[in-house]
Amino acid sequence: MKKITMFAVAAIMALTVFAFTGCGGGDADNSDSPYVGTWKATDMSLADESEAVEEDWILTINEDGTGTISNGDETSEFTWEPTDEGFKTKGDMKLKFKADGDTISAKIIGVKLTFEKQSEGTSTEENTEAAEETKFWGGYGYMGEDPVEGAVYEYMATEIAKQYEPEEGVVSIPAVYIIDRVDNEDGSVDVIGEFEIYNYTVEGDTLKMQSGGSHPGKMHLVKDGDYYKVESFEQVGDGSEFEPTAKKIFGDKYDEFMKVSSDDETMNAARTEAVANYVKATGLEVTKYQDEGWDPVEF
Repeated sequence: MKKITMFAVAAIMALTVFAFTGCGGGDADNSDSPYVGTWKATDMSLADESEAVEEDWILTINEDGTGTISNGDETSEFTWEPTDEGFKTKGDMKLKFKADGDTISAKIIGVKLTFEKQSEGTSTEENTEAAEETKFWGGYGYMGEDPVEGAVYEYMATEIAKQYEPEEGVVSIPAVYIIDRVDNEDGSVDVIGEFEIYNYTVEGDTLKMQSGGSHPGKMHLVKDGDYYKVESFEQVGDGSEFEPTAKKIFGDKYDEFMKVSSDDETMNAARTEAVANYVKATGLEVTKYQDEGWDPVEF
């Protein structure tokens, strides 16, 4: 059984056994609070592993300082109050929820549980179906909505990272800079750019780079349902093959490619953004990354 699965089961059991015991409440005025409403548990994560929440855990936050949590079979009551970062529950099981846009999260015995706010006037089932229609690439370092770019990040993190034979527990995060994109008549897409991959180990609050490299070239992507997948990847050659293959792949974008590939500031910015996105999406408790012999980079 995966590490996250064991801890996640324990976390869900903790919610069931301890629940929340109300202590007062009911007379507060939180009518203007952004946390008032209905929230559904969607994800649980531990370090670099993440899984969807299968049970329908629904968190209801009321403006009078009370709330409920239900899994469909049982409903427990609690009281809450706002904090600088979100809000906290009071009772036998005290939890601190941190807010991030339309999501809130709390840690239970090391497992981060994330809840998404449900739209007013929309059923939980409808919200769930809407969420399932949108793929999320945060675990690969991309937080946008472009399915082509998301597929590039996913391919780099899941396929190119394998070339470095990372050990178990290593975190693989790409840095992607797309120079040009061509949408073909058959629905496929070609992208050329500078594609990098970095493999890290977690040491305290720092991601320590263990291996990685640059893989510029052209990716050919085809439709995969509502999304895309990389069907082929033509990479720029090494040594004496670098210039002729780069000119062949990038064509009239060759000069732009050379400028980007030699621009450390541009690629470091792409790398830092991807690392920050990965950490935000997974809840990994790190604040910086570091290459051997270099100062750590905070994000």
